[in-house]
Amino acid sequence: VHLVFVLDPETETVKWHASEPFIMQHDPDFIGDGWIGVFDNNRDLTARGTMQGGSRIWAVQPHTDSTEVLFPTPKSDAFYTEAGGKWQMLSNGNMLLTESHAGRILEVTPDGRTVWEWIHPPHEGSTVPAVQEGTRYDLSPDEINEWPCASKD
Repeated sequence: VHLVFVLDPETETVKWHASEPFIMQHDPDFIGDGWIGVFDNNRDLTARGTMQGGSRIWAVQPHTDSTEVLFPTPKSDAFYTEAGGKWQMLSNGNMLLTESHAGRILEVTPDGRTVWEWIHPPHEGSTVPAVQEGTRYDLSPDEINEWPCASKD
């Protein structure tokens, strides 16, 4: 089902829904000012997403029916994950993206510039293991040093 909806938890009523412009979308998050961000796999049944142009992060605003592609931008490289994938809007305005099937996590700026990326090393020199989710936790070094597994050096 290519559907995103907002459910009123008290009345169990669907307050809003949309089935376009997504293909295999998931991971909706409220991102402020009435916008909802959505990871759109944009699955086209090709190995690299070449037919549809790759995966996308959409923003939709239910009360205006406005839509906007947050990523990729004209300045960024495309990315594609046939299934899975995850995204997180960061407090600095950047996005953390997980390209599951490519085994890649990257942080991008609003204009699409890659800040950093990590790619899982190939398994036994052949396939790259999938990465299900990258998440940024806003923790200070002092908080991490208190963990029992943290090095004190």
